[in-house]
Amino acid sequence: MLKSYMPPASRMHVFVRQYTRLQFDRERDESYEEKRTMIGGAVRRTNLAIERHASKIYTRNMFEEFGRLLLEGTAYNVTEVERMKKYITTHNNAAKREKWSRVEYEVTINDDKSIFTCECGQFEHTRMLCCHALRVMEILHLDEIPKHHILKRWTRDARDILPDHLVQYQKDKAHNLSFTCRHARLYFKAMEVVRMGDASTACYEHMHAGLDSLLRSGAPLAVTRDGLAFEDCLIQNGNGCQAANGEPALVDHGAEPCHSVANSVNVNALQCLEAPDKRRGAGRPTNCREKAPYEGLSKRTRFCSICCREGHKRTTCPERGDAPKKPRKPGRCKNCSIEGHRRDTCKRPLRFAES
Repeated sequence: MLKSYMPPASRMHVFVRQYTRLQFDRERDESYEEKRTMIGGAVRRTNLAIERHASKIYTRNMFEEFGRLLLEGTAYNVTEVERMKKYITTHNNAAKREKWSRVEYEVTINDDKSIFTCECGQFEHTRMLCCHALRVMEILHLDEIPKHHILKRWTRDARDILPDHLVQYQKDKAHNLSFTCRHARLYFKAMEVVRMGDASTACYEHMHAGLDSLLRSGAPLAVTRDGLAFEDCLIQNGNGCQAANGEPALVDHGAEPCHSVANSVNVNALQCLEAPDKRRGAGRPTNCREKAPYEGLSKRTRFCSICCREGHKRTTCPERGDAPKKPRKPGRCKNCSIEGHRRDTCKRPLRFAES
């Protein structure tokens, strides 16, 4: 993707400009698809429960791809090898398929019916279920797609991504979690502090200083935990967020607040910054750029055949004068070679001139 935006051997300022354009185009495309999914809705091809569930989680483009795979899976017959363990899908028109085309695929299921593995390997490649696994799910009358086979990148909540220590607030992580009363009240108080601190500069400084003193005074008390905290409940229930190393990612409540310039930036100090001046090259600006269709691309120049100048034709040439037009040649019969009539009205027999 970066190669299509970045010219080879480009300088640093060109790299920054093109990378910014890449981010802008990606953000624009994602916003367009999100709005298209929200406004357009989903059009189901069947009335299956698994397709109804897919219409609620996938974006519009991915749901259309899911519907195509679901319809393609109807061309396969399912044979049970081992009940709820192994199935064979065979194409119903295998005799007329190409010789290089495979017509049988084996689909295996784990013990709790949460993972469907097919020999084609499409899910491992695109993270989208293949038509063979969907056909087996249809035979088994599954109401929903297993969570293992749902990639968040293809869902409507693809942008709902938070850091490791805040992952419990994501939409797909907070369905089965109950917020404690004290956690919810503190959260609402914190939101109120943020709203009030954003009112003015003086209010921001006052709220920021108060929060710093509150963190310093509350750090010794937070060392002793009673086991009823929200993060403690997550770990006890097995729903704790996992960091990159596989360990639970929690906030270090005893850490001192960082005041270094490298790790924290004052927002007010950035408000006075302006974009750098654009450096223009010497000479006239070049016009060797790709023009949009509405700019009117120039066509080939035409010249007059009399004076050999551009801008007019020979019919409107000022040097033409009142010269009359050349008389039109009279029509000649192709059968008898006599002027005044045509071959279809000729009185002589056909091919008279050849004889």
